[in-house]
Amino acid sequence: MCDTFDVDVDVRMRPDCVVVTLAGELDLDTCSCVTEAVAALALAGRVLAVDLSALTFMDSMGLNVLLRLRERARAEGWSLELRGVPAQALRVFDLTETRHLFIFTPRLAPERAGAAQSAVQVQVSWPRLGVCGSL
Repeated sequence: MCDTFDVDVDVRMRPDCVVVTLAGELDLDTCSCVTEAVAALALAGRVLAVDLSALTFMDSMGLNVLLRLRERARAEGWSLELRGVPAQALRVFDLTETRHLFIFTPRLAPERAGAAQSAVQVQVSWPRLGVCGSL
């Protein structure tokens, strides 16, 4: 378990996808926490939707985590969607010219988000429409 309090990672298993919600910062200090939380998930044939709407900061290391998830998705046969990406994080994608590599979708509406089957709270301190929980 990670020993930093700069990011909260919430994992929710849904029938059609796995939703990982990140709140706080995604940077050098926290990227290993996110990687650790996602590493054990069985994702073959599924969609991993990473909700970034509560992200307050993302740097190039955070982008690196997302790029590695993208590569893992391609290698293992699952899909990756980024949801509710805040303006500051979009700026990182634009500065690095990587926006086109991801599927971006809007954040799930709260009533849809509450329909998750199970959740595990881990407290640790891409513009095409995706398929997981599409509005």
